[in-house]
Amino acid sequence: MAIGPAVTGNLKNNTMNNKIIITTLASTFVLIVLTSGIIRHDVSEKEYLKLANEKQFDGVGQVYIDTSSRGSCVLINERFLLSAAHVFIESDYRQDTIMYEGQKIVAFNPYNNHLVDVIKVSILLKGQKLKVKRITLHPNYLDKDSEGSCDLALIELESSFKAVKPAIINRNLDEMSFNVVGVGFGVSGIAN
Repeated sequence: MAIGPAVTGNLKNNTMNNKIIITTLASTFVLIVLTSGIIRHDVSEKEYLKLANEKQFDGVGQVYIDTSSRGSCVLINERFLLSAAHVFIESDYRQDTIMYEGQKIVAFNPYNNHLVDVIKVSILLKGQKLKVKRITLHPNYLDKDSEGSCDLALIELESSFKAVKPAIINRNLDEMSFNVVGVGFGVSGIAN
């Protein structure tokens, strides 16, 4: 049996639709996993909050875009903070309708990724709202070839912030078998 042009076209459309759906689902999964913290089921949430409130983590701040909390940052000196580049990316969205196994699925695909306007950004650090002068993304972050692998942003404050000691930057190159503690604002969940 030969497949005619109409059938071939439908196979191509189905294949393309399947790729779009798989890509959308995979991207959503990766986004959730990469932006989530994992906590142990046998440790009380109070213990985690107690740890996060230790003086050594006073330099961890919360990034706001307008009035929405978007992520964390850490003070590395009195004028600069380090954060993830993805926190500061805005996109335009294009609505796309996909037919999959007889069902209509509406997807909103991002395009035109760009740096948020710095005027919208503020940092909450030790209860103080700080203004941001400039945000510098790693030069390769928006490069299509690196696929977001350089997820770093440097935040410059409008004025010095001396109420908190900056984080101590680890200069040890051999980190194998060391314990690591991640403290920040964002999504978390229990892992068994």
